Amino acid sequence: MFFQRRLATGGATSQTILAGARITASYWMKLVRSGDTLTGYWSSTGTSWSPLGSDTISMGANVLIGVVVTSGASTVSSTATFTDLDIVPESTSAGQPFQ
Repeated sequence: MFFQRRLATGGATSQTILAGARITASYWMKLVRSGDTLTGYWSSTGTSWSPLGSDTISMGANVLIGVVVTSGASTVSSTATFTDLDIVPESTSAGQPFQ
């Protein structure tokens, strides 16, 4: 599992990798924005959250986010199903993961 981000428009990406993460089961993911700080969280239960990575990125009020899947090899394709995708206003989360 990765927390990947681009710190500047058109810049290189940086990533944080969950050690030993060969994801084969369903996992929950969460992205929380607090001001200019984005923090990625993961959970195997959807109730107990662990931080995956965080970074401060200068950004406007509106941003684009996305979820992706990759095999990690340019010659191998992958598929995934993402469910229960919710976007919640920052004032609701107050920079904290939902419980």
